[in-house]
Amino acid sequence: MQTFARNLNILPRVCGFASALLGLLVLFGWYTQNQVLIQVHPSFAPMQYNTALGFFLGGLGLIALTFKNALPALFLGLGCLLLGGITLIQYIFGINLGLDEFFIKAYVTVKTTHPGRMAPNTALCFSLMGFILLTDHRNRILQTSLAISIIVLSLLALFAYLNNVEGLYGWGNLTRMAIHTASCFIILGIGTLFLSFSSQGKKRHVLWNMAPQVLSSVVLVLSLLSWYGIKEASDIRNAEHFSHLVDETNDALFKRFSLYQQSLLGGVGLFHASNSVERLEWRAYVNALDIENTLPGIAGIGYIAPVKAENLEEFLIAIRQDFAPDFKNYPKTQNEEKFVIIYIEPESFNAKALGLDISFETNRRTAANKARDSGTPALTQKIVLVQDGQQTPGFLLLVPVYYGDIPPKTLEARRNDFQGWVYAPFIATDFMRGLTDITDEQLGFDVYDGDQISEEFLIYNSASERADKKTYAQQTTLELAGQKWTINWYSTSKFIPISHQYLSLFVLVFGIIFAALLYLTLLRLLQSREIIAKEVDRQTKRLLKSEERLQQANAELEEFAYRTSHDLRSPLVSSISLLSIAEKAINKGDTDKAIGSLAHTRNSLVKLETLVKDILMLTQSKNIEEEPIDVNLDSILTETLDKLQHMDNFDRLKFNRDFNFTDTFKVKKTRFILIVENLISNAIKYQDVTQNPSWVKISTNKVDQNFVLRVEDNGLGIPKDQQQNLFKMFRRFHPRTSFGSGLGLYMMNKSVNILGGDIAFMDSEKGSIFEVTIPLS
Repeated sequence: MQTFARNLNILPRVCGFASALLGLLVLFGWYTQNQVLIQVHPSFAPMQYNTALGFFLGGLGLIALTFKNALPALFLGLGCLLLGGITLIQYIFGINLGLDEFFIKAYVTVKTTHPGRMAPNTALCFSLMGFILLTDHRNRILQTSLAISIIVLSLLALFAYLNNVEGLYGWGNLTRMAIHTASCFIILGIGTLFLSFSSQGKKRHVLWNMAPQVLSSVVLVLSLLSWYGIKEASDIRNAEHFSHLVDETNDALFKRFSLYQQSLLGGVGLFHASNSVERLEWRAYVNALDIENTLPGIAGIGYIAPVKAENLEEFLIAIRQDFAPDFKNYPKTQNEEKFVIIYIEPESFNAKALGLDISFETNRRTAANKARDSGTPALTQKIVLVQDGQQTPGFLLLVPVYYGDIPPKTLEARRNDFQGWVYAPFIATDFMRGLTDITDEQLGFDVYDGDQISEEFLIYNSASERADKKTYAQQTTLELAGQKWTINWYSTSKFIPISHQYLSLFVLVFGIIFAALLYLTLLRLLQSREIIAKEVDRQTKRLLKSEERLQQANAELEEFAYRTSHDLRSPLVSSISLLSIAEKAINKGDTDKAIGSLAHTRNSLVKLETLVKDILMLTQSKNIEEEPIDVNLDSILTETLDKLQHMDNFDRLKFNRDFNFTDTFKVKKTRFILIVENLISNAIKYQDVTQNPSWVKISTNKVDQNFVLRVEDNGLGIPKDQQQNLFKMFRRFHPRTSFGSGLGLYMMNKSVNILGGDIAFMDSEKGSIFEVTIPLS
């Protein structure tokens, strides 16, 4: 058996060496950028650096276990557990603890959601391998269960590669397990299984006994796999739904801006259709647009005219004559050309903007010049509108107007033919609000001017919930009239996922419950099997013990028949001979001799009567069936002494009573009286007449719910060489002292056994001690 165990150790060592070697080869591949060692095939998932390191540690740990080096295996197992456990924590909680690229920066990112991170099923297998190494030889069933779980996960991944079922070697949208990773885990698992067998030594390794732990562990691992896969698929669907909402809202934002830009182009058309657009005409046009209802978010629509500084006074006089007697230009600037807002409707809200020279500020002036020179609409960067009392971020959209129907083709011509700008001011909060019915409830977004993500460039944030509380997030960019916006989108607490986690939680809970029920059921079956086996064994032993009893009974019967026939025949033969002598003596007239022979004949017949009486008593005692009744030892002892007082030398004995237990108790009375009478009669018959005084001490006690009767005397005792035959049939130890059948102690012992008790003989320096123990219950 020891040779067999040593042979079984060879395979775990080979498996451990193969795992460590493969790990070293892939580590070498990462350092030398050998993608064949890392990936095997370009379409396969790579074995990550940490995975290769885990195989190196796990292989060495398995080798350490085969040499029973528990401490190195402990540290190596801890390393595997840390690699796998921390990776699982990163997946579960969506965090990055820096482990993935701690040793080397990943440069192969095929089928990898996080650079350098091992697959979740790989991390789970390393966690299980870590537990195997940590438990050492203390729990072989647990080791076997975990090893089989590793093999099952690896076989699933290997089967997936062979049959192109990607979902089995990758959980959801996460990193995939590499093909040589799956193969190496199978090797490690097989090595661990054989190590478990070899560690049993001479103990039988019963696979059936391992079934509850192994099968429930496999079901639990598969449940975890299914839970994470469904959860990940659900997250992907929700992320896609979130992305769809982002696209929908982003499109709504672009369409709103396009609609506003188109409205401004209508204002350009008005200038093309009229030789001169006057104030009341502009007011009528804007009122016809009904911008409060058709263009929500727009603060107004106006017109800006370029004015040379030297023509400013003449220009103001002309504007005041157009139903604007209080029209003024502000602020005062040193610019040679001023960009003055002459129309803005609705005028009541935008009164502060009327007469504003937008060239006073760089962002406004830059956008205006850009629109003029390009012939296309231009959007300002982040500004604050003068009409906004809240001083929140806003912007202007400016559309150039030229003399003629179409913009001139050259820059010089566009500057020469330039007439002014139709423009619209926007307060960002009003512009962004209510883009879709969904946005206000489920999405939040922050809009930044340009590429910079900082408070300085923030144009708009939709809610108090910021991106640090997000479940889903996305960043987009939007090009509007030559201006770039960066938008950070995030889900709010009111986000309604289209796929809930109920199914994944149900699978997890059901899997855990099923694994527990499977474990309990198999354990129950195993226990039932053991109970049946034990019962069969018990009944077999009971049956064997009943062969034994039958043999003993047969032996006793043979001895009984022999001794009975012998003891019955001897008195009869002796009596016949004595009667023959008496007859001859009478015929000769020798009366004295005849009387003596008849006296001897009488004694022989008395012995025969005693023997027959004891035999009848033995036969009757075996057939006695009675129910226990309440008895009192004191009364039974008194009756017994009265019954035995006719025996020889009864009067010279002193009887002492020491009763510490005087209660009545239930017992089969006939059996109990037989025991008491035999103990007392033997003490009387076999007293030592040379002793003065001769005594018999009778004591009672209660010990551990048992009644104990002790009878002690200073009589002849039992010879030491005969004590082993004390309770056998037809054994007489002082035949010259008193005649007896030799059945008394035998019958007493049988009666004690029937009462469920025990009888013991203790030798003393002078006399005998018998102690009878009978259960009180």
